[in-house]
Amino acid sequence: MSWSETEPQTSDPSDAHLRVLHTVRHRWLAQTETWLHAQVRFLPPHVESHVIARVRENEDQFETHNVHLQSEASAVRRLKDSALEQLRLRRYPGFLVERGRQIAPDIIHAHFGSWGWSVLNAADRIGAPLVVTFYGFDVNQLPRAVPKFRRRYRDLFARAAGIFCEGEHMRESLLKLGCPPQKAFVQRLGVDLDGIPFQPRSIDPGAPVRVLIASAFREKKGIPLAIRALGQLKDDHSFSITLLGDASELEASQREKRKIEEAIRDSGLSESVHRVGFQPHAEMLRMAGEHDVFLAPSHEAPDGDTEGGAPVVLVEMAASGVPIVTSDHCDIPGIVSDGITGIVAKEADEEDLARALRRAFRLGSGWRPITEAARQHVITNFDARTQGLALAELYRRVIREAPSQRS
Repeated sequence: MSWSETEPQTSDPSDAHLRVLHTVRHRWLAQTETWLHAQVRFLPPHVESHVIARVRENEDQFETHNVHLQSEASAVRRLKDSALEQLRLRRYPGFLVERGRQIAPDIIHAHFGSWGWSVLNAADRIGAPLVVTFYGFDVNQLPRAVPKFRRRYRDLFARAAGIFCEGEHMRESLLKLGCPPQKAFVQRLGVDLDGIPFQPRSIDPGAPVRVLIASAFREKKGIPLAIRALGQLKDDHSFSITLLGDASELEASQREKRKIEEAIRDSGLSESVHRVGFQPHAEMLRMAGEHDVFLAPSHEAPDGDTEGGAPVVLVEMAASGVPIVTSDHCDIPGIVSDGITGIVAKEADEEDLARALRRAFRLGSGWRPITEAARQHVITNFDARTQGLALAELYRRVIREAPSQRS
């Protein structure tokens, strides 16, 4: 099925009222999950959103109405759900059902494939069709690391009313896992263009190049690769490299941090790298305006972890006017086209990435039409308000086509 067959058409926002229940496994909302907040924030006014989560974080950054937390449940309910969790059964299903029945949604939207499987029975008990969005690790890494998820996903694909993802590459991956084509929909993740001023930049060949790398420290992000490729160019260029992000408490992330530090030392760039840790989303966008290049060479990690689709930060950087150097990994080419909206290297290829960086640095003022094309591409395809209308229409389509689940 082609994009044109799966892309929902937008509708008039004066449509009849629609109530949506969003659910996540743990927290609403991690600092790096701005794209998840945007999906709820930019739904049209006729859509009433509710969110059920276990805990709430970063409330000052992500204003959200109608958030229902497990801590609000009765003492008896919390005790029962805690017992289920201790037995390694599904997390807070009782609270989800209890509050979900009170909300009485027209549709339930579970975020991440693994959580979608976990709430299948709860959705049946609430009596509303379930749609599930996959985002990345849940598509490739999880079924490889935990083979039983292949069976679980077959159950999910059979019982869910719709499976959403952000791009065609991820959709093909879901089809390979057994998702029926008629249930697999591409729903792009939009960005708030009003909050991203366009500041087109060019690269002064005679000045130090200010490079921004921004991501959590995960192997798929390719940060050591980026550092080593820059190291190949240090005899011809001077750099100021900002590393925005850090490791989580997970050992894999801590291990990646050690690899990054090793790459910095071995590449002779210790004096050029400025580590700023995690920053609020608004600060990251501000910092983008102070850099000449955004570098994001994602690739498939040995354990199967991939972007699945593409990092939303690439959409934001394209909208901001900063020149982008990235890779041809997963759905990234749907955002950055080589020579048109940025420069693209082969994934996991250090030599090709170094060549791509040399091209980027030589372009100089030639970046202006490329950054303008990148901004226009985002306006056309990734505006959060347009995608919010599309998501609302997709909800309605799924509701119309799903068998009645009301008890």
